[in-house]
Amino acid sequence: METMIYEMHFWKPEIIRVISQGPGLDPIASKYIALELSREVVSLTISNYGDNPMKVHEFVIAYNVLREMGFQSNNIVEALAMYDNDTDTTLAYFLNSSS
Repeated sequence: METMIYEMHFWKPEIIRVISQGPGLDPIASKYIALELSREVVSLTISNYGDNPMKVHEFVIAYNVLREMGFQSNNIVEALAMYDNDTDTTLAYFLNSSS
């Protein structure tokens, strides 16, 4: 049987239905995966910020932008943690460290 949880998120005004996929699946991860975020990004985000919707949202946006630019996943995670999810500062760090 599915467990349904209804939540309101400040960055998505509509109500989001989160469905637990069964025993063993982390309920925190489940709700972010239900927002169509990749499992990889969700697990990295939760390991750094826990269940903090604002930080998760900031991280996912910054992570995706930097991945699209071709930076390595593990470097992105480390740098975003260092610069509190600031995409511009993290990008400057990457560009300055590669020269």
